[in-house]
Amino acid sequence: MVSVAHLNPEQRDAVLHTHGPLLILAGAGSGKTRVIVHRIAHLLAQGHPAEAILAVSFTNRAVREMEERVSSMIKDPTLVKKLTLSTFHSLGVKILRKELSRLHYPQRFTIYDPSDQLAILRRVMSENRIDEAFHPPKDLLAAISQAKNLFLDPNDLVHTTHHALYPNIMVLKKAYSLYEDALRVCGAVDFDDLIRLPVKIFRSFPDALHTWSNRFQQIMIDEYQDTNRAQLLMVDCLASVHKNLCVVGDDDQSIYGWRGSDVSNILHFDKQFPGARTIMLTQNYRCSAHILDAANKVIAKNQNRYDKSLWTDALPGPRIGLATLPDEEKEARYTVEQLFEIKHAEKRPWRDFAILYRTNAQSQAFEEALRQERIPYKLVGGQTFFERKEIKDTLAYLKVLHLPSDEISLRRIINYPPRSIGNTTIDHLSETLRDGRFNSFYQACEHAEQIETLTPSARKAILDLLQLFDLFRLRAQRTKLSTLTLELLQELRLFQHLHREYKNPNEAKSRIDNLSSLINAIEQYERRVDHPSLDDYLERISLDSHSEDDDRETEKDHVTLITLHGAKGLEYPVVFLVGMEDGFLPFYRQGEEPDVEEERRLCYVGITRAKQRLYIFRALERRRFGRNLERDPSRFLADIPKELTFFLQAEQQRQAQSEEERDKKFKSFFSEIHSLLNKS
Repeated sequence: MVSVAHLNPEQRDAVLHTHGPLLILAGAGSGKTRVIVHRIAHLLAQGHPAEAILAVSFTNRAVREMEERVSSMIKDPTLVKKLTLSTFHSLGVKILRKELSRLHYPQRFTIYDPSDQLAILRRVMSENRIDEAFHPPKDLLAAISQAKNLFLDPNDLVHTTHHALYPNIMVLKKAYSLYEDALRVCGAVDFDDLIRLPVKIFRSFPDALHTWSNRFQQIMIDEYQDTNRAQLLMVDCLASVHKNLCVVGDDDQSIYGWRGSDVSNILHFDKQFPGARTIMLTQNYRCSAHILDAANKVIAKNQNRYDKSLWTDALPGPRIGLATLPDEEKEARYTVEQLFEIKHAEKRPWRDFAILYRTNAQSQAFEEALRQERIPYKLVGGQTFFERKEIKDTLAYLKVLHLPSDEISLRRIINYPPRSIGNTTIDHLSETLRDGRFNSFYQACEHAEQIETLTPSARKAILDLLQLFDLFRLRAQRTKLSTLTLELLQELRLFQHLHREYKNPNEAKSRIDNLSSLINAIEQYERRVDHPSLDDYLERISLDSHSEDDDRETEKDHVTLITLHGAKGLEYPVVFLVGMEDGFLPFYRQGEEPDVEEERRLCYVGITRAKQRLYIFRALERRRFGRNLERDPSRFLADIPKELTFFLQAEQQRQAQSEEERDKKFKSFFSEIHSLLNKS
């Protein structure tokens, strides 16, 4: 038996409920992962087969944490391995590896990342004369992604309501259809397909639905408030036989509506799954009482939410520090000064501190201020390892080795390093696809000698490249992947090329070091996995590179710079929530109306990242396009009770002001906010 004596009553009820649909409303810091882990252990103790248990979350980090904590409780590695602990996208890949051929796709497929998706969309737009000047590919791709998340095919885009996806619905329909056809020819899917296509299979093939819904007898979904319509349909299909579905989430932390998540999935769970029981976890184990009270007051103003309020038996802790600074530069410098003071006064490591902001562009001033003071920091959300050019180039070679039909990868490296295959040659190869002579770009290359418009030197270069691929496919059958990759780089003389390409020797060395890191990463993969293969490795890195958390965890001691969206699921002893202004939080552009409810939830998420200390700063004006623009305080500040806060002053002001003046400034700060709200 698994002991539940140390759980609070609500957590205990959630663990012991194992039959029928269950909604666990888990407030910020209420121990939801503990509940999920204990629930898995309890199911195993009850005799449920490990193979029949599925637990799904959104990030690799969350899945790893589940695995580690289940392993520490179960003490049986063999049993833990039989569980399916997965992200949504990894689960989608698992299903598609077995079932995708039902939809007339090749059984072997590659997963295109956003840059690959953009490249293939641009190509089909160019070939079909869809003008990029009037229809930006990024906007069309975002609309296609939204359509997929809503489980809409191109032919579904006929209703007037779909104009919200894109102003010219007929152009969207055409681009979406061309894009889908091109993906299929390349043997590729995108990340949205990893959810959408399994649902299409389940809806079209009852035997597939029966197989998968019978396989998983107990299903748990974490962060349910972040699911979109396609994910809801996937969950509904998987739970269709037994209805033993437990979802865990918090409507107050639904902050991804802009990318398709639908808060109504959690708000209407009982309608989607009749007879569902709801258990609320409202005891918070993270925040001090003052911070939690502020968060409760802010989120209580939302209308579309479950009626709940978090509580804690923790001490009140310090009040929330507020400050108004003249501009963004002084806001950044003052933040760093306060951070430095607290660090040395309280002997804290740098990792205790996080600076949270609404948009990536806000980080620049803080980076500069931290660099000036030589304070170590980590910017979360910058370029990831797999986005670096030399890494993408190497992986493109591996992808073509694995799947010759991967046109985007082949086009990427056909003339890199340079081998006398210019744009004119590529255009001639593409022309043979348009006139129907060949079915794929690789096939056109294979028949280069038959294409009259190619020069002899171009033909030779193409056939030499294909010969290289043939040689390494043979080697792949008897050579470790890490060794194969190193030999490929050596054969391409890529290290020498990087030295020639980058005149700055430090830049060249940095890129070569990245390639060395890639080889090391492949070696680690080979040690970690029972049956390593090129296919499996490419699948794993595609999923890892899509995850938002793959580079967050580190043992180094540094301050964290991170957006509010990126900070969800994380916590820090000391948080600086900066740029607390209308336009940033709530965020909106000139002429637009903000989604105030979602932005309020985002503010709530920011406040509840702080465990012990919270500071909220704003600027009076910011420089935009060479002009200083006045900034209004965030309307959410008015929701924080005055008694939970104190007003900070910059050092020179602090020395000059009396207690009476400080109190006057404090009152002025809040009256300014209230007057703005009254005007609106």
